Amino acid sequence: MGTLIEQIRQLEGYENFLKLPTFKDVQIATRYTPLVYIVATPAGGLALIVRSLEEKPEKPVARVWLPELTDAALKEQLAHYLNVYSNRKKDQQAWKDALENIAHWLWQTVMERLLLKLAGDTQVTLILVGRLGLLPLHAAWTEVNNTPTGKRYALDCLTISYTPNARSLISARNIANRVLPDTILAIQEPKPQPETVEPLLYSKYEVQQVVSHFSANKRRILEKPEETTSQTVLSTILSKNDTVLHFSCHGVANLNKPLESGLIMANNEHLTVKDFLELRLNGVRLATLSACETGMPGMDLPDEVVNLPAGLLQAGVAGVVASLWSVSDMSTALLMTKFYQEVITLWQQQGTQASIAPALQKAQCWLRDATKEELAQWVKELPMLKKFGYFQMANFVRKT
Repeated sequence: MGTLIEQIRQLEGYENFLKLPTFKDVQIATRYTPLVYIVATPAGGLALIVRSLEEKPEKPVARVWLPELTDAALKEQLAHYLNVYSNRKKDQQAWKDALENIAHWLWQTVMERLLLKLAGDTQVTLILVGRLGLLPLHAAWTEVNNTPTGKRYALDCLTISYTPNARSLISARNIANRVLPDTILAIQEPKPQPETVEPLLYSKYEVQQVVSHFSANKRRILEKPEETTSQTVLSTILSKNDTVLHFSCHGVANLNKPLESGLIMANNEHLTVKDFLELRLNGVRLATLSACETGMPGMDLPDEVVNLPAGLLQAGVAGVVASLWSVSDMSTALLMTKFYQEVITLWQQQGTQASIAPALQKAQCWLRDATKEELAQWVKELPMLKKFGYFQMANFVRKT
């Protein structure tokens, strides 16, 4: 891993890739949200909450001890979860149970104590050290009696986003402040795919719904085989300078060689982390990776993760939406549809420099809590539904 990082640093513009930021960098980043560094050690875990000097001039850094977050405990939890996850096609319920268990463990071990210290905050950015980057701390939960699910999740308490380091956050916010998200490039289920890959039945609906938020002359969809090879997609991204990128496709995580993790294009070609790290983008406001495992880093990690979101941030993207595990085609289409509704509304109300995190949080909570009847009615009212003949989607939602 160290050799790979050094190779990346040899590239022009990447000299500081994954180098430790200075406290000045950290302070600049805290202008946007408090930063929380979380690390596991052999003796227990530690969270450092860093606020701006303007907010806390006398004590900008607060520490939260996490005694149960030891290296050994984290390794044990991850080993079990990843083992079950690797066999999820044979036993979906075992994987779902393992995900529930590790998310509950994250509440008891990390988030319960951390949220007490963050009382009063509405938004926070987490910087997870090492293997913690494999885990969804926003999905940590505890039991309650007054919610539809019987649980309270960390994302119910405040808006949570992630960044590899303070420098990445500063760069992302600078891009967000200058880039207008008015054009979109969408990649729709590249074909042909291997027989082992399940077709994405709702990819066309998802993409059409997403691009409908943009003017007809400012949206582009790549779907033909010759358009969706990895090289053609990269060339289009570089030449067209679209400010929103949406990938509706399959993804794959390589835990042992994270630079080879990527998105599956036509002919089973992979658009990898390495490919994105070699890009020089003029500025992209949002990249949505509507595919499974696109946020999962490798197992042999340095202090900071190397994954698709980190690669895109380094390439010049202000905000990335990605998944840490395999996701359902239909539920992903529903989530993406709601997310774009929320993010467009957010940008209209607060300006396009506003963080995308609250929009994603709203969409996630809405989809989690909506009843079957509410979902079916909402789907029926979507403008693209009738045009593309997806009324069976509403009926399927009602029955599931």
